[in-house]
Amino acid sequence: MTIHFTLAKHPLLRDFRPTDRLAIFSLAYMDVKGWPKLAVNIFKLALLIPPFLWLANIDVWWQALPVLLAIPLYPLLTRPVQLWAVSELLPAAIKTHQQQGASN
Repeated sequence: MTIHFTLAKHPLLRDFRPTDRLAIFSLAYMDVKGWPKLAVNIFKLALLIPPFLWLANIDVWWQALPVLLAIPLYPLLTRPVQLWAVSELLPAAIKTHQQQGASN
């Protein structure tokens, strides 16, 4: 299994425009059910809870700097997990997107 960090690098989405990639991804992500959705949400919580616990226990403002510097890492870490969750649903989402585009 290949890990993709962006929608542009995914082989099924490579040929689409950025707005179409995002639309296809959102269509597929809406259809994620069951344990893949649970796994994604637990992973997100596992990333979010420690910084908030750290922020709750700071004494001076500069102790919050590592948390603020880590904010850009959140999407970099969650996007591959989200792409993993939708990988099986992407072909159907692409088909739905193309049918919607043909009807417009």
